[in-house]
This record gives sequence, C-alpha cells and structure tokens, in this order.
Amino acid sequence: MAVNQTPKDRPYEDNLAVITSAPLRAKVDALLNEIKHWTPPPVKLRAVNRNKVSMLIEQPKGPDRLFACLAPKSKHCLIYARLHRTDEDWVKYGKAFRMDADTQDSDISPVKQRMKARIQEILDGI
Repeated sequence: MAVNQTPKDRPYEDNLAVITSAPLRAKVDALLNEIKHWTPPPVKLRAVNRNKVSMLIEQPKGPDRLFACLAPKSKHCLIYARLHRTDEDWVKYGKAFRMDADTQDSDISPVKQRMKARIQEILDGI
C-alpha cells in the first residue's frame, strides 16, 4: 500500500494476499466475482483495515450499505453474513462461516442465501 493510500482506497485484492492456499484463493476469487455480479443493485467490494473485505450495496442516495464481510487467513476465510440492520456487532447475530480449500459449493449455498436475503432487506428499507 502506498504511503498516502488509505485502506478504503486500496484494492480489495490486496487483503486477499494473506491466502497461501492456491485452491482456497481460487474459490474465494470465484465467490467474490459471483457476488460482484449479483443484481440488482451493484455490489461493491472494499478493503477494510488490513485484513477484511467488506461487501456493500451501492446506494444512489446515502452511504453504501454493508451486507457481509470476508476475513481471509492463510488457509481459510471467515465469512460474516449480516442478518438485520439492527445487528451492530458481528458477533451478536451468529457464527462466521469458515471456508477452506475443501469447502463444497453446497456448503456455502446457505451463506449466499443469507447474503441475498440481507440485500433484499436493504432494498426493502429494513
């Protein structure tokens, strides 16, 4: 990261550099690419501090809305899928989903459904 570059300005891919498992990195890249293309609305991926990637919905008026977060580690990633607007603390609404090189698509399907449900809540104004 450049000296004058804040985490917000840094490409989210920089935060994925900690992943040392090539199969896991491929799965994470595929998942994030899929999420970026969910419509509507546009989904934004943003670097958060040094070790997380936030997933946000672009809002035409007002700030972007957070619906999930990915915390990459060397051999696994944690995915936090926020459930309700009132859940301010990530820990309050449930455990993180652990994704590793052996994670099957069917394992992550409920997490994707939770993320899509939160997007719908945001669109409905909840």
